[in-house]
Amino acid sequence: MKKKRLGEVLRERGTVSATDLTHALQEQQGKLVHLGELLLQGGSVSKKDLIAALGEVTSIPYFDCSKVQVPADVLETIPAGMAWRFNVLPVRLAEKSLTVVLEEPQNLQIIDELRFKTGKIIVPQLGFQGEIRAAIERHYGPNKSLATAVVRSSGLVQDVKEMEFISSTDQQRNIDAMREMQAELMQKSKTTPAVMLVASMIKAAAERRASDIHIEPQSEETSIRLRVDGILREFERIPRALQNSVASRVKILSDMDIAERRTPQDGRFLVKIGNRRLDLRVSTLPTQYGEKVVMRLLESDAPTQDFEKLGFPAVIATELKRMLALPQGMILVTGPTGSGKSTTLYASLNHVRKPSINIITVEDPVEYAIPGLNQAGKRESGLDVRDEPAVNSEAGSGRNHDRRNPR
Repeated sequence: MKKKRLGEVLRERGTVSATDLTHALQEQQGKLVHLGELLLQGGSVSKKDLIAALGEVTSIPYFDCSKVQVPADVLETIPAGMAWRFNVLPVRLAEKSLTVVLEEPQNLQIIDELRFKTGKIIVPQLGFQGEIRAAIERHYGPNKSLATAVVRSSGLVQDVKEMEFISSTDQQRNIDAMREMQAELMQKSKTTPAVMLVASMIKAAAERRASDIHIEPQSEETSIRLRVDGILREFERIPRALQNSVASRVKILSDMDIAERRTPQDGRFLVKIGNRRLDLRVSTLPTQYGEKVVMRLLESDAPTQDFEKLGFPAVIATELKRMLALPQGMILVTGPTGSGKSTTLYASLNHVRKPSINIITVEDPVEYAIPGLNQAGKRESGLDVRDEPAVNSEAGSGRNHDRRNPR
């Protein structure tokens, strides 16, 4: 059965004339406003009749947010920037669900973004654009990007206070940078927005089991995206005014040259969150609007896990172990970013390593240090890993046994 449109339902109900409907449709052309609200503003339909018609079209109940008072803990589930961008208002929080008022309650993309951000099942409610916008301003304050970002960052202090940043080099400047970062996180009143943004995005990525964090400067704002299960999703947008300071903070932690912004750079640092220890590999790339920063999150204990703990079915794990026990051969591991290629290869190396076997790897770069292996990066080996027949072609994931003396 074909789904009816709002204009059709209003005409069938006799609540709007054909002339008024045609005029409203013409006026709607080129405007970011819904037909129902145009009719309501023009006095062609009453609010009661419009709500009834919208309920029939969407099958989603209307929520009047013009007088609602939302508790602070509910507001914290959706950042102000996201509320303004999608024109949504959280109104009710349950253990597993969050009720949100949207002007487009059937927009699956927005609902999916909200679900990803909050970690809750989204229960959509219908609201009028103007009413939602007024309620957002009443609860979150005016839409001032920089002020909103700073306030939002400061509100995350309790979430990131227990994070520990660890230097991956013996350079005194990098060790001092880690101490400074740690000291700022411990002192809420002195914490800068850049420090809080970097810490909070790493914490959020770790909680969502993200494989990568992308910080991408754009013409008006800077987008922060997380790659989860191989798919990039927008996590937050921050003002362009904070782009350079956020990028510089990451570069300082990664022991990069913060004065150099015209060439790509690579670095790394470690973060401990609770019992988890993350190794972050960082790369920068100059773009039209500034430096793009990508952080790859690696679990330090991943190489030591057996195949069953990685999620391999028993029958596949058994067959893989059988192939790894063969005296010669080749195993290719392929898949999209974040699918587990590097983890699988390192787990394989960990499985076959023993004192009686000589194993040499050629990697770009060496992501995990495994005792008992001779691991050489691209620079140290003098080889181009892209030409190695048994090496994955994705940068950062190349592995190979020593073909000259593999066992």
